[in-house]
Amino acid sequence: MVQGVNHVIFTVGCIVLSGQALRQRRQCAFQSGKRNNNLFSFSSLGNVTGSIQVCENTECCVGFFEVINNQAEVDILACNVAENDCPDSTCKPVMLHTGKNLKCVCNADLCNSNITWSPETPRDTYSYSADKIMIPVGLILTGTICLMIVAFILRFTAVNRKGLVTDTEMKPQWCPHYCTVGDLCSCLTAANFSEIDIADIELSQGSLHSYLCEHTSSWMLSLKLCQSLSEGLSYLHSDLRRDDVHKPSVAHGDLSSSNILVRADGSCVLCDFDCSTILQTFSRNKTTIEGHAWKGTLRYMSPEILQGNVNLSSSSCLIHGDIYSLGLLLWEIWMRCSDLFQGGLVAPHLLPYEHELGPIVTIESLIWFVDGMQRRPTIPKEWAQLPQGSALQDLLSDCWDCDPEARLTVTCVSDRLSSLQSSSP
Repeated sequence: MVQGVNHVIFTVGCIVLSGQALRQRRQCAFQSGKRNNNLFSFSSLGNVTGSIQVCENTECCVGFFEVINNQAEVDILACNVAENDCPDSTCKPVMLHTGKNLKCVCNADLCNSNITWSPETPRDTYSYSADKIMIPVGLILTGTICLMIVAFILRFTAVNRKGLVTDTEMKPQWCPHYCTVGDLCSCLTAANFSEIDIADIELSQGSLHSYLCEHTSSWMLSLKLCQSLSEGLSYLHSDLRRDDVHKPSVAHGDLSSSNILVRADGSCVLCDFDCSTILQTFSRNKTTIEGHAWKGTLRYMSPEILQGNVNLSSSSCLIHGDIYSLGLLLWEIWMRCSDLFQGGLVAPHLLPYEHELGPIVTIESLIWFVDGMQRRPTIPKEWAQLPQGSALQDLLSDCWDCDPEARLTVTCVSDRLSSLQSSSP
């Protein structure tokens, strides 16, 4: 009899605990919007009953809204795709990089069902009229970057001519021979320090995207593409001073295979600085930012930029975003390297996440995949059998790490690529 009573008590206790556990799960308002696609359904994030969703893996609710005629209209309401930071009990909307969509996250039941937003609220976005303004601003910014680099190189050249600097080991550090600026200001080259040319680039190969679509490459040529790309970005990121001349650090902001040009010799040239940001450093711990960081190519954007979790008062977040994009570009180049695949059988060129998410991506599918699932482009299993396979995988993983602070600096990327020169598949 006692055992029977204990069994009943135990059973009732389990039911009570189960009920408490169920009640403890976050309940979010649910509405599947028009932007919810077949690749990912927010309904998979928890049990849906009517207009309420009980979250399976998160305490955060999310809401996506579309701004139409200055009114925020519901697009998607659901549980968030991942357990991200959501400290507020109310849903405070943030404008996404598109300039016409809002997103909010919150940590209370049904908190995503209502937001307070007005078009007068200050926000980091660009209207149609602002876009018109940003075109000349982008041109001015590009020209400014070019002029700063030209002035820096010419100033250093003048100093070197006076014999104040004779160490040849300083040449790559202060005046690299590789191209860092393409497009409007062509290319800066420095074959030697007694003569500086602003030369037109023989861009017979077109963009990196078109090059990879039409060509495969050997291991050494792939490495040259990667090295010139990383070295150019390294120079762009560098804060360089020589006497009274200063070349500040610059974040590119829109690295993609369409914004990189390939020269006839197989080296890369960075171009399209419309989204670049000049990082003006006045002291060791104080940096101000000039430019904008909210536009770019969607599939190359880092998870934190996709989520809108970017602190514009910090220059490091923009640099980290460039490194994430660089990792995707290295993967893109190596996926067309015939020496990395058995028998030289290389698949047609694909953009990052094109295999996983298709040729057209949405911000929701990318956030779910790269942030919620913490997935990245697939690394071929056969690379593990190559002499440099482990190094390749580690380099890519360290570039596109989910933690921005854990990503490599571009200098470290260049060093690792240099160490791969002795490797051969």
